[in-house]
Amino acid sequence: MPRYLVQFPPERRSETAVVEDDLLTLTINGEWLILADAQGPCYAFPASAGAIVTRIDEQPEE
Repeated sequence: MPRYLVQFPPERRSETAVVEDDLLTLTINGEWLILADAQGPCYAFPASAGAIVTRIDEQPEE
C-alpha cells in the first residue's frame, strides 16, 4: 500500500502528515503537489510550502 510522509519546515512542523491508501498517487500540477486516491484528491499543498515528501511504504523486491 503506498504511504507518503509529508514533512514541512520547522515553523510548520505541526502540519506533518502520513497519507496512505491502496490506490494513492502523487502528482504535480503546476505549483501544487497532489495526493489522490480512487475518490479524487485527498491532500494537496503548494510546492512553495517547502515540504519534503518521502514514500515510506515497503515496496516488494524485484
